Amino acid sequence: MQTPLATVRAEIAAVLTSVVAGSGVKIYPEFPSMESVVVPSVVVQDIYGSGKEVGHGESCAKNTLGMEFTLFFQLDTYHYSGSECDALIDKAIVGLLANRRTLLSKGIRLGPSSRVQELQPDEPIPKNVYRRSVDWPFSIEVTRSAS
Repeated sequence: MQTPLATVRAEIAAVLTSVVAGSGVKIYPEFPSMESVVVPSVVVQDIYGSGKEVGHGESCAKNTLGMEFTLFFQLDTYHYSGSECDALIDKAIVGLLANRRTLLSKGIRLGPSSRVQELQPDEPIPKNVYRRSVDWPFSIEVTRSAS
């Protein structure tokens, strides 16, 4: 895997898009920098990550070196109703858990959530909007030839 961040981000967005299909919820695969966020929506953004060696040092298979990266993504849901915002973050949580096997088949491991929180919306989000946020680690192995 040579594009760990893009791969994980795309798979999260794909799962969330399928979970909310037909509901009018917009999925943003990254935080929109210059536009107002459409409500209701889910915004996916990477917030931090770390790497660790796999196997014996970097050696993970014959003639293959690798490193496992754990990338933490923050999922923010926005809605005009607090109860609908709760329902939307619940859909995101349940949808990701229901698709763990799909993610794993693509080399992505979903870890336990590290934070679920109600937050005040940031700019450019209107202040009359509810926001729920969850941080979640996704791990992926990045490999290269040992030669």
